[in-house]
Amino acid sequence: MAIRWNWIQGSVGDIPVYSAQNDRDVIAAMWDEGVIRGMPCTGGTPARTVIVGAGQCVVQGDDAGNIGQQYVVTSTATETASIAAAPATGSRIDLVGWQVQDVAAGFAGAGNDVVLRVVAGTPGTPGVMPALPNSMLVLCTVTISAGQTAVTDGMITDVRLYSGPK
Repeated sequence: MAIRWNWIQGSVGDIPVYSAQNDRDVIAAMWDEGVIRGMPCTGGTPARTVIVGAGQCVVQGDDAGNIGQQYVVTSTATETASIAAAPATGSRIDLVGWQVQDVAAGFAGAGNDVVLRVVAGTPGTPGVMPALPNSMLVLCTVTISAGQTAVTDGMITDVRLYSGPK
């Protein structure tokens, strides 16, 4: 069994040395995945955008080397997510949310980042929601029907899960 402890770390001179893993362990012990405050989704301008309000959330890392780790995401301003053009027929359900991309913890892409991501569903009658990508907290779904050129509030379903102290 491997055991890690936090806050009892070595130092280099007067500077304590500890890893980001230690921070994630403390966050995981204190908070469940979900929105702490804010982050509402609304239809945006320009057309086919979703505006995500400022706020704070905890995203659980689900990548292979990162099972159960928590990341705090803080947005101090509104963010804009672009939605792809409407399908030719039927409808599509897209996911909008924050995704943590931590290469050291198993993310398969390039670079380390947190991104506001849109994952497009499969067009159909009815549309099919896509699979949830690893390390992503969904804030809302957007139902896009054939011929629609703008995202309105009526097309957005709020699916925020709220987090609180454990």
